[in-house]
Amino acid sequence: MACEEPENTLLVAAIDFGTTYSGYAFSTRDSFKKDKLDIKANQVWNAGSKQLLSLKTPTCLLLKKNQEIVSFGYQAENDYAAVVTDKTEDDYYFFQQFKMKLYRCENLTLDTPLLDVRGQSLPAVVVFASCIKALRDHLHKTLSDKGVHVNQDEIKWVLTVPAIWSDGAKQFMRESANRAGIKDDKLVISLEPEDASIYCQCLSMASQQGFQEGFSKIQKGTKYMIVDLGGGTVDITAHKKLEEHKMVELCKATGDDCGGTSVDKEFLQIFHDIVGKDVMNSLAREEVDSYLDLCRSFEATKRNTLDASNIRSKVTITFPFVAIDKLCKCKRDKEFETLLLQSKYSDKITLKNDKLAIDLEFMKSLFRKVIERTIKLIRNTLSNGKARDISTLLLVGGFSECHLVQEAIRKAFSDKTVISPDDPGLAVLKGAVLFGHMPTIIHSRFTRRTYGRRIKPLFNNSFHDRSRLVVEDGEERCEGVFEPFMTANESIQVGTKVKVSYHTIRKRQDKINVAIYVTEEENIPKYVDERGCKKIGEFVIDIPNPTEDRRHGIVQFTFGDTEIKAKAVETESKAVVRAKLNLL
Repeated sequence: MACEEPENTLLVAAIDFGTTYSGYAFSTRDSFKKDKLDIKANQVWNAGSKQLLSLKTPTCLLLKKNQEIVSFGYQAENDYAAVVTDKTEDDYYFFQQFKMKLYRCENLTLDTPLLDVRGQSLPAVVVFASCIKALRDHLHKTLSDKGVHVNQDEIKWVLTVPAIWSDGAKQFMRESANRAGIKDDKLVISLEPEDASIYCQCLSMASQQGFQEGFSKIQKGTKYMIVDLGGGTVDITAHKKLEEHKMVELCKATGDDCGGTSVDKEFLQIFHDIVGKDVMNSLAREEVDSYLDLCRSFEATKRNTLDASNIRSKVTITFPFVAIDKLCKCKRDKEFETLLLQSKYSDKITLKNDKLAIDLEFMKSLFRKVIERTIKLIRNTLSNGKARDISTLLLVGGFSECHLVQEAIRKAFSDKTVISPDDPGLAVLKGAVLFGHMPTIIHSRFTRRTYGRRIKPLFNNSFHDRSRLVVEDGEERCEGVFEPFMTANESIQVGTKVKVSYHTIRKRQDKINVAIYVTEEENIPKYVDERGCKKIGEFVIDIPNPTEDRRHGIVQFTFGDTEIKAKAVETESKAVVRAKLNLL
């Protein structure tokens, strides 16, 4: 949104809703004016038996059957483990790593079902809204504990989403936040790689105060690429700094679902291959503590142990031997060690008490597909004309903490300066706070899709297909024609307005149905039902006091912001009429 910060905004709070980890951060208006980087993150989250130095917490949610929130994050993981021990899991829902459903779902609605770890279903909006509410409530408690007292109407909320998400997915997050108690006019949707870019720009301003020297390169006129390596997605955008607090996008954002969780799946597949799917399912459902220990152990190894320059030939990882061995004896009638020796991994993995010694090159191979896809995405962006001369890559996001990924990117782009800030997992979160304070910092963005409408023009024998001929009030018209009003790969200023005219085609017509379609095809389709053309939303223009005469309406679409907006006016009466753009 490209509006100035309202005078009554005393505090900006950002929520980074991640695939694997989530968190929040905030800063007051007064502290921002004194020091832009005086941003407070949430407290160190408690992982149970020990304090982890983590300013984010797993995106996990425990609900009662009546949908009441029990806990979120590490606490939810630990509470669910206790629930399973008490054998009362039938009374609860437990959700984890579900955010990517919004990226993969073709026909997303508020009621799209989400399955918890036991296969129980709830509407997606209930789950997402509950998570946002849990984070919102935790932030309010943190503010209270710190003695910061602000009213609800004095807080601007910023909710981060991947830049590659669809318009419908963004609206879904807005609706979820509304249900979580965040008012629509107090909510801004931000794009994650943009947030990271804003944060890194502010670091460059403070470089003389001890920040990494590399950030001093982001001066006026500098072109650079943000590679946001998250849990679920890799999100890439390229920016050029125009001046202080102003930048433009150089090409449309790209990305894919090849984040850190893809490697997690490769790792867990090893255990599925060794002991069987049923053993691993039982571990996840019946021995939750042990399953969590396995996942957390690999997470630590993934981020901190693997190094492309490691001189050791083995990587040692602790795993829940007792629990897995017990399940193997019960379901396979064999010990884990026997199953390991009989598996295809016997020459790559060795059992040593409660640890596995894994061949280093084999462990690296788990990352190969993700790294190759990430490097290909970066190359594709650099091949764009306006991004070709980029010399600096900024790696942010939790997965960028992995040394193996960092080294692979540095090797692939040895002619570039590759930088990762301290705490790269917080770059998006802190940048989102800055975006809340400086909503006009992004001057222009690229459109990712071609937007158009479905129209019914007068039939033209030399142009239209005869099979699409329909008759309306005695006139021959063509059904389902796609008419674009905003094309892909255009650089447009934030707040660009496009006016599209509509009119009635029947006497006494009391409303005009407006359907919006998008396509990412280079060859723009002729009709809305062609391959690659998809309906993303619709709304209704009400016609006050319908008459025999043709009535007209104008819809004003606003592009260039993080979300599309629309406003409709009935021309004859000049009345602003109902035109809520429904993208779900």
